[in-house]
Amino acid sequence: MITPWGKWQDEQRWLLLTDHCTDVAVVFRLLVAQPIIQARLAASAGDCLLPAHLDRLEAFPAPAGIDFSPF
Repeated sequence: MITPWGKWQDEQRWLLLTDHCTDVAVVFRLLVAQPIIQARLAASAGDCLLPAHLDRLEAFPAPAGIDFSPF
């Protein structure tokens, strides 16, 4: 069985895809906690973003940046 990985450095240093996605979600939350980023996201959305909006954005895969192929 092939184990999906999110980051690969060498045979001993790699990160499971689920762990990588968790890291990405945590960094996203830290970034959107910054007032300037909140303001820019709200301006882009045309409205104030509610916590539910951020939850949805957090769960959304990185914009066209994830390769789901096993090779």
